Amino acid sequence: MRIAVAADERTGVADAVVDELRRRGHEPLPHGALADAERDDWAWCAEAAARDVVEGRAMVVLGRARSRYDRPAALDSFERAAAIFDACGAVWRRDQARTLMRALGGRGRKVAVAGSGPGALTRREREVAQLAARGHTARQIAEALFVGERTVEGHLASVYAKLGISSKVDLARRADELGL
Repeated sequence: MRIAVAADERTGVADAVVDELRRRGHEPLPHGALADAERDDWAWCAEAAARDVVEGRAMVVLGRARSRYDRPAALDSFERAAAIFDACGAVWRRDQARTLMRALGGRGRKVAVAGSGPGALTRREREVAQLAARGHTARQIAEALFVGERTVEGHLASVYAKLGISSKVDLARRADELGL
């Protein structure tokens, strides 16, 4: 078990290192072919990625311990873990932290979904968001998509939560940024 966990951690750290190096303009080379300057970058990135992964995992452990007696504090720990994992590119671990948030009940589900981004939108939510961003009313969207007006309002509420916005004006303002 310990070997499998260590291998999983190395894989996550290695992925984060490669992502960080590519972001900085380096293309990873085969083992043994690194120049001295690139070795320093690799070492720095590996250290930073390992620190982030360890800190995020510590927040998950703390959240699990807190979930037995203090749900708001547990939610805060899981939220911090998800943010850390998201920042360092550990997508699987971020999603795991969000799953743990959802397990805490109603408020946890809302927090887990909030700000999860355009990738979390369903096909129908994306259609509704695109029409709303173009300035259509809920009634116009309902007629165009052959659904009820209340259904459109429900989809918009979900879209706002997932995108971390609060109004149609924000949606229209950020439509290009969100890929709508």
